[in-house]
Amino acid sequence: MTFFQVKLSNLQNGFVNPYTITFTSPVPLNSNDKIQFKFPPEVTLPTTLNCQGFGLMTSITCTKIGTDGTISAQMSFSGG
Repeated sequence: MTFFQVKLSNLQNGFVNPYTITFTSPVPLNSNDKIQFKFPPEVTLPTTLNCQGFGLMTSITCTKIGTDGTISAQMSFSGG
């Protein structure tokens, strides 16, 4: 990744907060490609993840990997 950014909608302690994750890949991404990223231990992830794509990303499926805050995201794109 040449760019990876995480934004919160609210910085209040204890607030249930959606995260907006933005990234740029130096190579083209194809449908069914996956990325993995890890949240710090201070972040409590929900039991069920709700991931949404936008633009050319028609869908994204997020899955927790283990219990250490690692998320795997599999993407699908319009046009392949």
